[in-house]
Amino acid sequence: MIYLMAPAPKARVSGGFRVNEALCQRLTATGAGVGIHADAEDIPAKIQFLPSTAPAHIVLDSLYLTDLNPVRLNHALAKRDTPTRLYFLLHFLPCMDPVLSATTRKALQEKERYLFTLADGVLVPGSILADYLKNESLYTGTIYHCPPGIEFTELDTAPSDLWNKDPFPRLITVGTLSPSKGQLDILSHLQQLTPPFKGTWRLLGDLHTEPEVYCHFQRKLNNSNLKESVHLYHSVPHSRLGKLLTDADLLVSASRFESYGMAIAEAVAAGIPVLAYRVGETSQWIKEGENGFLIPVGDQKNFKSTLTKLLHHPKELYLLKKQAQKIKEKTFLPTWEMAFQYFLEALGE
Repeated sequence: MIYLMAPAPKARVSGGFRVNEALCQRLTATGAGVGIHADAEDIPAKIQFLPSTAPAHIVLDSLYLTDLNPVRLNHALAKRDTPTRLYFLLHFLPCMDPVLSATTRKALQEKERYLFTLADGVLVPGSILADYLKNESLYTGTIYHCPPGIEFTELDTAPSDLWNKDPFPRLITVGTLSPSKGQLDILSHLQQLTPPFKGTWRLLGDLHTEPEVYCHFQRKLNNSNLKESVHLYHSVPHSRLGKLLTDADLLVSASRFESYGMAIAEAVAAGIPVLAYRVGETSQWIKEGENGFLIPVGDQKNFKSTLTKLLHHPKELYLLKKQAQKIKEKTFLPTWEMAFQYFLEALGE
């Protein structure tokens, strides 16, 4: 029996929560396991009192890495009287956040290293996390690749009319509002445009995870001439994402770190061009100049100039989107059923 343990979503819509939800749905539907929502402090007790009638595969979400107590976890595992295997499902690693100080990063790495010594396996979305685990000697055991599914239902993706609309560009950004995701940088770029930006920029994601960042963004927006152009959407259900993407002309991401880049992969799947930093697995899906542009991480000057060029030359953006529509048909992205099979294979099921 597989037990996938993760914090309750609480209206959060990040890629990691979507992966958890999709896997839990399929575990339940197939009878292979169940999903369990719990806070980090409750995990040891939850593990200790799981049914002991059959071997257990326990999979812990990476969000627990910051708060989970390694000693209590080890004690709970040791008290189980049936075969139990522990895995970590890593959507990201807390220690890789680019805004961390060196001291904080080192402390997180030490804790993560300790937790991983208890694991029989680690599941990662791609090579970025796998390489980091090895290079930093955080985990020396078996690493399994389990990329997320990238797909929308027909209802989600059906566009109203892609090309018969106003001439001003429609930008979209998907991700938790935070310094490392770079939404404040994008706002600064748009504020500095000459002539002024006349399009629309939609921001989708968890807006209140870092309240001080949200307040800063709102103050910055209110003191600009972009109040009518920028629209923030908190906790938009994934079922609406496909339609919102297909209505956009360009996905803009200034994120300085992604372990995978799910929002960018979803934009590619929707046939929307992308401007982003070269992070995560994005090089797999972006053909430079054909369905987007990948900028070296931290090169804000290049990022801004590329964004400016696309916004000031709408015909080029139009052609880029037409090419992106064609390229999406040739780009391999796993479905959720494939992701579930990767997951089961990693656990030996």
